[in-house]
Amino acid sequence: MPHVLHIDENEFKELSRSKTLFNFELSNIRFVIINIESNYYLIAAGDAELVSNNTDLIDTKITNAIFLGCVESLKLKVPPHVNAYQIIEQIYEPTDGSDEGYSIDIICNFFEPLKVFAIPEEIARSKDLSLTIIGKMIVSNFQLKTLAFSQSTLDSFIDFFDNGFFDYNVINSFLSYCWRYSFLDVYRCLEPLFRHLVLPDLKSALGVNTSIDDLGELLDRHCGWRPQETGSMQKLFDENSGYLSESLISRFQSLSIGDDPNEKVGRSVYQLRNRIVHHQDKYSQIENKLSPDKWDLLIGCILDAIVELRNKFPYN
Repeated sequence: MPHVLHIDENEFKELSRSKTLFNFELSNIRFVIINIESNYYLIAAGDAELVSNNTDLIDTKITNAIFLGCVESLKLKVPPHVNAYQIIEQIYEPTDGSDEGYSIDIICNFFEPLKVFAIPEEIARSKDLSLTIIGKMIVSNFQLKTLAFSQSTLDSFIDFFDNGFFDYNVINSFLSYCWRYSFLDVYRCLEPLFRHLVLPDLKSALGVNTSIDDLGELLDRHCGWRPQETGSMQKLFDENSGYLSESLISRFQSLSIGDDPNEKVGRSVYQLRNRIVHHQDKYSQIENKLSPDKWDLLIGCILDAIVELRNKFPYN
């Protein structure tokens, strides 16, 4: 039986020294970073239209070694439209006794689409940098989204990752199928910030050399302490606290999402969160609590608030 994909001696040597460095999986698209010899590649499976506007990533043609180096890590799938008869018609045993195999272009036709980008070693070997680049790539490929985000909100998604941050919830928000869950996912990004309102003083008083987040986890695990959510939201979004810019507070206020027009921004956002999380009436349509335009603007405002707050709070 001949080889399906013929590789020469040099390709075999490259492949024998290849190494998977990092995997990242979503339901509709999956990423892997591999190292082959002195080269590093970010490979995505699942979307033929995927593009990158990052100058550190170079669109690269797939080779035999790259394909074989990533096929197992990506758990590469055969698309539903490819059937066994198509494969038999194009990949069959040669009648002349040759053992040259088939070109990578033919083999790739039977698998879900792959996109390959050459990346610098310093990115490939840093999980934080890799996640930030993958996050930005996802939210920059607008064909992956379901909701009709405005360009302003799409820019806010991109700006989050451009600031060097990463959060799975931001990706989940971008890929969400309904407005209320998209909002809830970006709201979750605010919750880790609540401990930064009170714990820096405790850390200083104790004289401990641990991060605020680690200190918060220890207090939760051993004492059951968590920051009070209502008060934290009111403090973060209070126009007199100085945590958020006046222009951003003004944008929040213009949305008038609370039941009372005089309700504070932090409280109204928190109350909306509660309606979704504690929803019990199966006939109540929370999705219609706000118009699509208001959901969109609110999500963009929260993304911008996360960026402002993360840049303000020292993560140490």
